[in-house]
Formats: sequence, C-alpha cells, structure tokens
Amino acid sequence: MRITAEDHIAVLGYASGNRVSMDTACQELKEAPSVNRLREVLATALPDRATLQRALNRILRSQTPRTVKKGKRSYYIAIDSPKHGELEVHAVVVKKYSKGRYKRKGARWFAYAVGRLSKSIEAHQVFEMYRQRFRIETSYRQMNQVRARTTSRNPVVRLLLVGLAFIIFNLYITHRERIAICLKNPAGPVSKYWLTLCRLVRMIAHAVEKLFDLADAVFRHARFAFS
Repeated sequence: MRITAEDHIAVLGYASGNRVSMDTACQELKEAPSVNRLREVLATALPDRATLQRALNRILRSQTPRTVKKGKRSYYIAIDSPKHGELEVHAVVVKKYSKGRYKRKGARWFAYAVGRLSKSIEAHQVFEMYRQRFRIETSYRQMNQVRARTTSRNPVVRLLLVGLAFIIFNLYITHRERIAICLKNPAGPVSKYWLTLCRLVRMIAHAVEKLFDLADAVFRHARFAFS
C-alpha cells in the first residue's frame, strides 16, 4: 500500500484532535495504513530538526494576521534568554505588598529585564504588563489540547507534533469569528455560537473518520448494560 503525505496528515490530525498516539489512531481508523508503515515512511521523509523548525516557522508566520504584519501598532512580546549571544537590557525592580492575598503577607520584590520600553511607562506598570504572560501560558495549555501523544524520544517527531498542534490552534484563532455555528435551525440567522477549539478538532476527527471509517467495536464481555 502506497503511503502518501495526505495519509500522514489525516492520521496525525485525528491523533491531535483526540489527543492519542499514532498507534491508537491507526487502531481506531479501519482503513488507515498500518502504524509501522507510517512510522517507516515518516522517518524517511522527515528532515533534520533545524530544517523542520524553519518549515514550521514559515507556516506559523503565514498564519499571522495582516494587522500584525503591517506593523501599524506596536506589540509587547515575551521571549526566553538565548543560550548563545548577549543582549544589553535595562532592569526594573518592583515592590508589591501581598495584603493577605493568596494567604501571604508582607512585601515581595520582582525584577524584570526590559528593552526598548517607553520612558513614560512606570515600574508598577511593568508588573501589570508582565502579568499578561498568562495569555501565552493559556495558549500553551490550549495547544496541548490538540497535541498528539507519543512515547518516541526522537526530537524531530516530537517537534512535528507540537508544530502541528500550534498550526491547528492558530487555525482556530484565525477563523473562530469567521465561522459561526447555526444550531438546530440551519435556515435561521447566524447565531452567537462561534466556532470553538473543541468543535474544530471534532470536525477534523469526523472528517478523518469519514475518510478511513471507524473500526468495529468488539465487546469482550457478554453482559453489559447502559444506564
């Protein structure tokens, strides 16, 4: 059986949507290729990690909204310190009082490294700006909701699954307000129910199920009951 790129995308898309491994996806999909053949072809087709990372970055950049690309407004970004190289930055130190929140009392000091920050921004504002990082952490949590599982220690395979999860998540972010769901009354006006991440991955999984069909369910025990 000839394995195509579309086969890999379909199986990995199903695995991502259901947060299962490629093995489980092939078991659940009746007409899917064998997982061993998929692994063999994938191992041969995958480039080295650096090349794959550049390819994924190109795809992710192409998903960037036009308003960001045009650069008509500035954006605050958060980045990790690189393993190599140096960057001169300014330091901002903020003292915050707990006031009994989170069962803590007293004062705590917070130090931040900042660059190209407007002089009009005061130190206490930096503290509030940094709190926005939780949006980034939320995006990682949602990315994990659409990431296929694997026990492979191959960094290229693991990078591929993370990259695919971010592509699916970005697809959701880009189109969630463009695609509305008309519930119960298809002929009626567009409702307020926008596309959700959960619904998107269910649509992807359903499309793959129609393509490969689901495997038959076998009950190992003769007696079972639905309550």
